[in-house]
Amino acid sequence: MIPHPLRGALVGAGDVTENHLRAWQHIPAVSISAIADPNLVRARARAEQFGIANTFADLAALLDANLALDFVDIASPPQLHCEQTALAAARGLHVLCQKPFATNLAEARAMIETCRRARVTLCINENWRWRAWYRAIKRMVTEGKIGKPIYLRFFCHGAFWVPEVKAARRDWLEALGRGLFYDLGIHYVDVARFLLGAPETIYARLARVHPDLVGEDRALVTLTFGDSTALIDLSSSSYAPYGHPNRQTTVVEDFRIEGDAGTLALIPDPVRGDLLRVTTTTDETETRAYEGEPYAAYLQSFIAAQSHFVECLRAGRAPETAGADNFNTFAAMLAAYRSMELNAVVRIQDFIAENLRARRPE
Repeated sequence: MIPHPLRGALVGAGDVTENHLRAWQHIPAVSISAIADPNLVRARARAEQFGIANTFADLAALLDANLALDFVDIASPPQLHCEQTALAAARGLHVLCQKPFATNLAEARAMIETCRRARVTLCINENWRWRAWYRAIKRMVTEGKIGKPIYLRFFCHGAFWVPEVKAARRDWLEALGRGLFYDLGIHYVDVARFLLGAPETIYARLARVHPDLVGEDRALVTLTFGDSTALIDLSSSSYAPYGHPNRQTTVVEDFRIEGDAGTLALIPDPVRGDLLRVTTTTDETETRAYEGEPYAAYLQSFIAAQSHFVECLRAGRAPETAGADNFNTFAAMLAAYRSMELNAVVRIQDFIAENLRARRPE
């Protein structure tokens, strides 16, 4: 348990770190004392933006500065997460790690074991399940508002990688040979797990439309959860009128979850405001999915996820998105690529067992 004010350091200074740091500003008795990034120009610019005094070229140098830290917020590319987590855990520091939290299951398992042995917390910053509308939907599903869930669907088609609109390059994705589903689809897998439980099987059709990309920019993925089915339909190379990447107009996904007594639906609407529609056997209602501006609602999910991490450190309990839990989200996401290679349904637990066995040293 950590009753005193918390001091942390940020590892990485890329685009997403602006959201991390804005969220930390909203959490009482937490301060970020330093930033480490090999691009010192970028690190210093981010530090100046948020009034952070210390910048370093790497995490090892930051740790050697003895800044009396309690945790590190790792927001670097996933290729670096395993090594950086080990460095932090060796100093007794708790770890909040950006998704995806590794590049393969063996690395993910090693990170979990390293933190367990060091008796420090490993929490994955999976902020999407902390979006206010999904928390509300989870409550309604748990309360039986729509009866037994049968079908869940995410539909998000936008122009994120259409070159005339925005060249959203992800160097770390290119190095992994991955694309949309690795970067964005993992969020949808985690929300589906949050709402429906543990997925059993996955079938994926992934494709590349944009000729300059290495990885996929379209994904059509089906997961089964016992008697329930989830469909994740994503594109980042569509000439859509609006979509998730355009946070100036809408922030919710086109989403629905159907039960045997009703349906809950998110409706992106840049004119009226994003909506939550509840249709049951007796009535239908529409309410705003959130109050205020879209970016503020988007940022609130980071605030909620990072506040939860802090609360768990202070209470000495495991986070909802602890490494051991998010391992299952990560495994399901990776299993989609195996399904694509085989053009077959993959049982996720079999994929986990086979993958870890194949990487176990002789």
